[in-house]
Amino acid sequence: MNLSYVPEAGLGDFVLVHVGFALSTVDEVEARQVFTYLKQMGELAELGEGETR
Repeated sequence: MNLSYVPEAGLGDFVLVHVGFALSTVDEVEARQVFTYLKQMGELAELGEGETR
């Protein structure tokens, strides 16, 4: 993943990624909400189990 567009992102931060580029940081509450929606839709498996803290 390329972090060029979000140099402020650090280890443990959540980022929005599109085609391998991190486009923006996302707060943890919003990230968890997205993970919940993806899980409900059955789309979380493609991320891999280790991808979500």
